[in-house]
Amino acid sequence: MKLIWNRPAIEHIDKMDALCITSHNESQPLVLFEALSRRVLPVGWATGDVTEKYAVVVEQERAVEDLAKIIDHLWNNPEQWQGELQERFRQVKENHTWQSGF
Repeated sequence: MKLIWNRPAIEHIDKMDALCITSHNESQPLVLFEALSRRVLPVGWATGDVTEKYAVVVEQERAVEDLAKIIDHLWNNPEQWQGELQERFRQVKENHTWQSGF
């Protein structure tokens, strides 16, 4: 596992397995949708649009270590990782259609 910090996602997104949403500014739906459209699992703290529905989250008051343990557990259980990713992808596909957006 390799952590890339504070770099434009476009440089790495097609090689990513997860995208950590670290602030409310990054939690806008397009960030989540772009990650999920490329089969990248959003993870982070519950804020703004970063909810359990679209990402693997911990509450804001939880420590970095708590989030890291969850990610590590999923990483070491590939079927569960894929299940989490597929569920979030399904939610976007079913709930965010052209018709509902416009």
